[in-house]
Amino acid sequence: MRPFIRLLLLLAVAGPALGQATLPLEFRADPGWEAQPGYLANPAQNPRVEVRDGAVELSIAEPGKGMKFRLALAPFDCSAADYLLLRYRASNLGPGYALWAMSGSGPGREWINTADLKCDGEWHTLALDLVGLQESGMLHALLTEVQCQGPPARIAFASLVPADEVPAGADVWPPTRPEEPELVVRAAALPVPKAQPTWLLNPTSQATARHRDGLLHLRVAGAGKGMKWAAPLSELPDLSPYRYVTVRYRARGFEKGGGDYFIWLANEVGGQAPRFAQPVRLPDVVDDDQWLTAVFPLEAPFQPREIAFQVQSKGASAEAWIDTLRFTSSRPIIPLAEVLPLTEGHAATRLPAKQACLVDLTPVANDRAEPRLRRLGFSSWPAAERITVRGIPFRLARGERNILATPRDIDQVATVPLQGKASEVYLLLAARLPALDLARMGDGLPLRSFENPERFVVRLTYQDGVTDEIFPIRLGSGKHEVIPGVDVYCVPVPRGATLRRLTLRNRMNAGRFLLGGVTLNTGKALTPRPVVAGLPPAAAARPMAPGAGRIQKRLGGFLVANNLLSLDLQTVNGIGLRAAENHCLRGGKMRIEPGPLFTVGIGEKLVPSTRVRTGSAVVRRQGQRQTLTVPVDATAAGVPLKGEFVCRVGEGADILFDLRLKVTGSQIVQPVVHFPTVSGVVLGSVEDTWYLWCRKGGLINRVPHFEWGYYGGQYPLQVADFFNPALGGGLSLATYDLKNIYKSWAMAKQENGGLWRIEYTPREYRPGEQLEIAPTALRAHSGDWRAALSEYRRWVSTWYRPQVPRKPWFLKAFNYRQHWAWGNDLRNEQTGQWRIEEVIAADREFFGCLDYLHIFDFGESRVYGRVGDYCHYEELGGREAMAAAIERAKQLGVPVGVYIEGYLCDIRAQWGRDNVLRYAIQTAKGEPLLYSPGGSEYMMCPATKGWRDHLAATYQRVAGEIRPSGMYIDQLGFLDAWKTCHSREHGHLVPAYPNRGEAALLQAIRAAVPPGIPTLTEETPCDVNSQYSDGALGYSVTWANPELAPHRVDLFRFLFPDFKVFQLVSYNDFVEGGWHLLKWPFFNGEGTWLHNPITTGFSTDARDFLRQAFAILNRYEDAFASSDVEPLVPTRRPTLYANRFSGKRHTVWTFFNADYTTARGELLRLPASQGGRFHDAFTGKPIRP
Repeated sequence: MRPFIRLLLLLAVAGPALGQATLPLEFRADPGWEAQPGYLANPAQNPRVEVRDGAVELSIAEPGKGMKFRLALAPFDCSAADYLLLRYRASNLGPGYALWAMSGSGPGREWINTADLKCDGEWHTLALDLVGLQESGMLHALLTEVQCQGPPARIAFASLVPADEVPAGADVWPPTRPEEPELVVRAAALPVPKAQPTWLLNPTSQATARHRDGLLHLRVAGAGKGMKWAAPLSELPDLSPYRYVTVRYRARGFEKGGGDYFIWLANEVGGQAPRFAQPVRLPDVVDDDQWLTAVFPLEAPFQPREIAFQVQSKGASAEAWIDTLRFTSSRPIIPLAEVLPLTEGHAATRLPAKQACLVDLTPVANDRAEPRLRRLGFSSWPAAERITVRGIPFRLARGERNILATPRDIDQVATVPLQGKASEVYLLLAARLPALDLARMGDGLPLRSFENPERFVVRLTYQDGVTDEIFPIRLGSGKHEVIPGVDVYCVPVPRGATLRRLTLRNRMNAGRFLLGGVTLNTGKALTPRPVVAGLPPAAAARPMAPGAGRIQKRLGGFLVANNLLSLDLQTVNGIGLRAAENHCLRGGKMRIEPGPLFTVGIGEKLVPSTRVRTGSAVVRRQGQRQTLTVPVDATAAGVPLKGEFVCRVGEGADILFDLRLKVTGSQIVQPVVHFPTVSGVVLGSVEDTWYLWCRKGGLINRVPHFEWGYYGGQYPLQVADFFNPALGGGLSLATYDLKNIYKSWAMAKQENGGLWRIEYTPREYRPGEQLEIAPTALRAHSGDWRAALSEYRRWVSTWYRPQVPRKPWFLKAFNYRQHWAWGNDLRNEQTGQWRIEEVIAADREFFGCLDYLHIFDFGESRVYGRVGDYCHYEELGGREAMAAAIERAKQLGVPVGVYIEGYLCDIRAQWGRDNVLRYAIQTAKGEPLLYSPGGSEYMMCPATKGWRDHLAATYQRVAGEIRPSGMYIDQLGFLDAWKTCHSREHGHLVPAYPNRGEAALLQAIRAAVPPGIPTLTEETPCDVNSQYSDGALGYSVTWANPELAPHRVDLFRFLFPDFKVFQLVSYNDFVEGGWHLLKWPFFNGEGTWLHNPITTGFSTDARDFLRQAFAILNRYEDAFASSDVEPLVPTRRPTLYANRFSGKRHTVWTFFNADYTTARGELLRLPASQGGRFHDAFTGKPIRP
């Protein structure tokens, strides 16, 4: 028998960056200039590209003719340098552009015209001033035009090199920088902003906004509470010319989680403007109660009509004082002392002199501070040798070279020798970062900060040869983060050993770090370590029998109980939960806040259950089961609902609730129901009350927080939990909904404890119709959050039946690659021939494997539209050619999937012409729902039989015509309210939410497609709907909250392990160190969706990680495709997360270290096993327990 092998997987890789033609460029060989005859009206017949004299020469010898040449570049961040130095030689050039720059997604623009070159046949150096050109985007191509004025017309390029200074003798273009427009707005001159409590989910009742001492003062009270204020603007001009806003402000007490705004601008009033900007976000706020001048990128191409502010309180209160907002077209140059608390000398130090060891950087300094700092927006570098910044003393280097800069070559590092022991190392560090953060969903945004060591890390090497990697703490925020500009950073020293050297490792081509000072703290650590979310020690579940149910009459109500949980219910003059006792806790008690168990209403009129009329309660006993029934009537309170509240106990551990309500009166109504509502849940203490929240991904934490999400893609499971691991027990909330009722789940952890609320989304009910409300349960349990999930999984096993058997090969696919039939990818557009073999070979060479090839646009027609028909094969060379290409891929061992839209149909499609307007989703205004304004693609209603039948027939036909391996259903799974249909002609409920329509559509498609072909949706759906497809793309990694859930676990993947998930973490390229999101699909044992070109879409760090990850996933597929999986197994460190995957031959543990320093020592404790061998699958090194 083969030995049983267990593996430990550690996530850490490194390597250089990839590209096409990559700056800096030396043109000793042709880097890829391509003639573009279609770009001009007079193309030459014989354009020439030649290498001569160590340069590339482009020439035309036909008078009156010309050619445009294009050079594709690996994306270059133009904010990374002040200048591009072009060495060129030109002669006989006619009118045209000398350089046309392509950046971003637009058509590009002219940088310099041939008339502005020296066309004398001599070599010249031209310094292209990127600041003067106002270019800060990602440059991805250059074009040059050669028009033959007199034969031959020539332009030669010898080099193109980024630089921060102009060398002697170089020409500068443009010769002058444009005049800077400036707009200064004093906050106190604005109208006093008005509170907008409906604009946020956690409004405080204690909020003030006022003008005071020439400032705007904003204040909120209440931990976890906030407020937004808005004021109209009438006199501000169009902000299109302005690219930066400088804000002078002071703040304290801020809760900065999430990405919402601190300052917001919009082109319309009301908070729902079509065009808006968030120049300052809550995470950008420094709340140290000191005045600060901060510069933020601005993209607001509109005339603002409204300004809004937001303050969120972390503790008892939070405040902000705003002085001025200054808008400029380029980054302003400001004194360093306006940004940092900086003084000359060491009188203001917080570090005792006997503990401070100031390192002299003079021997290692390699660059000049002044020009580098001006590029970052600072007017000067301190002249004094000894300074104090944020209370930390530093000694600055002397001489012309007075800083240590990281090399431009990111394979090299910057190193400082050290001596002695220390608890902390302080760095005075300047950072120039790439302009855009691409490590996100959606378009890149200005990179305001980062916290991932894939971009930058500090290495400490000790005298014994051991090296630790640490991501620093920024003193300005007290967080693990690096921001553009200058600040003081603390590097905690994990070991007490003697230090040998400090190394700065930068992995961003467009980033650079400038070290101005280093100070060792040889005494007690001074800087508090930021709290990193971790898991509590595991609490094992204990056998506890619920026993028989008990219902006992109490004054004004009843006690409903079993051996695990007792609830004191009000049933006279209303329904309420008065008290609760959890018998599963050891050494502590549970309490709840007395209040209503549900709320009913119509429109904005809401009535708590403590105010509804109640009738005489009835108790029925059947063996161990007892039932309490209480008549309820809300009509007297103005809500036309009546029925009964039912509580059952004695059926296992649950105390079950049913709310059975019917509509009274003669009107069709849309009732509001919140059921249940439980608030003030405290197990032992508020601080030690933790929550399990089964949102997309999953949260396990105890910090104050609020969450809300639809049952569907936002909240796919039917369970939540509060628990106290120290007391060994918890309280669960569960719904038993197999009818797919549309609702949302809400949870809050507040100063008074935990809150749960389930909100049923209103729809129309007729008189006498019973409302759809799911059976709901409260359950006490021993153990921790794992016990709640275990009981949920047990319940799921009683009903969960996939519509067709799952496919083992599909569960073993991990590298999901998207390609295109159009666009010269899978097909040669010139010859029309499919080259799928070449694509497969290139992907396999790059990634080491290719598990699934998805054709995104197989059905796109340039005549009938992208979506709707999926039968116009003739535009792509014919059905036979496409089917043959797919078959060849399958013969090579690569399954091929195809794309079909689950919602969209083009009105130009053959089917769409007659059917789109009939079956389209109708908005509340009665209009068909367009996917995008002005487009021709409409959102179809999945609850209509016409669309359902058409789509099912389409899937069936396509499956037979081209025989794909898998079939994708775009947009399904999210179940978001935008897809709600209000039509009264479709025959469905009004309004019809997407959950049931999608379920019916999925079942119809699944029945139409051969059972051996997996179907998958765009998002992981709710638990019930996941029975009707084989898998989905997933967004839980990219939409996780890393502050609350740094592990980014996907609980759905572990609870439904035979439902395949491929995480889509970003549409953007994985470059500039921004590839860290790729780690979590591997951590969760999931697949990864990738569509990026292999030439430019991945840094080598990203590629190397993916090659290793895919190799491991495929090598141990028996474990990763197994149903014996466990999320977040207990480890020896709270911030070390691990998942377990056990197959017949291997058990694999994946690890993620959420702490910001190297983890050493005992990490995982396992039961002893006979014959087991352990090793690190990334390095291959054996591990000896």
